[in-house]
Amino acid sequence: MLSLRALTYLTAYNVKHILTTRKEFILVPLVSTIASMLIVPYGLSRFTSSIAVGAVVAMGLLVTSIFLPSTITALYTIIELGIGLLDKYLTLPIPRHQVVLARFLASALLGLINVTVALILASIYGVHITPLGALAVYLMSIVLSLGVTGVVLFLSARNLDVQRASLMASIVNIILLNLSPLYFPLSVMPPALQVIMLINPASGVVEALRAIILGRGWCSVPTLILVSLVLNLAWFSAGVKVFVGRLRRL
Repeated sequence: MLSLRALTYLTAYNVKHILTTRKEFILVPLVSTIASMLIVPYGLSRFTSSIAVGAVVAMGLLVTSIFLPSTITALYTIIELGIGLLDKYLTLPIPRHQVVLARFLASALLGLINVTVALILASIYGVHITPLGALAVYLMSIVLSLGVTGVVLFLSARNLDVQRASLMASIVNIILLNLSPLYFPLSVMPPALQVIMLINPASGVVEALRAIILGRGWCSVPTLILVSLVLNLAWFSAGVKVFVGRLRRL
């Protein structure tokens, strides 16, 4: 049975652990986000003389800023399992799925630091979000972080070889980003391709973020949030199930 008190304690412990001993989990995505947000939209807006292009690209980079820490955490957890660093956590008198869940919840919460910096920098390019919109962005960021983590775990946790797991995580990251409506509306794609893209946990989130950030299509946001929540949690559950199943075979 999932104990909320134990889950909260484990999540807080993992947040502290990452902040004190795994600062690279935050610093690497943060440096990447800052560099991308400062250079890419600025260069494109100068090239096209349109600040709207900068805003669209800034939105795409915001989504990218969610992917990187999620992938890093999932991959590192797989590596820790392979080299035995997770053993001390797995000996706790707590269900293993709860230990795993707390670790990834902590990662998703710390990922909001990256999202906050991305939103601040995006304001340079005309992206201005209401408090309600910011709350929705944070919610969608946590949801997407869990979904991406689930996909990486689902496809990578079956093999504890560090090189193969790293390669698979990189491939998954590339496919999820490129098979999502990152820089264009999903509606412009052929119906058959839309169905395929909707399997991607990022697609619904991207569509919702576009409506929020560009201030158009707010009426569709609640539905997109609900669909994204169900899909991302399904991917996360599947990934955790595969990962915990791998633990049982050790």
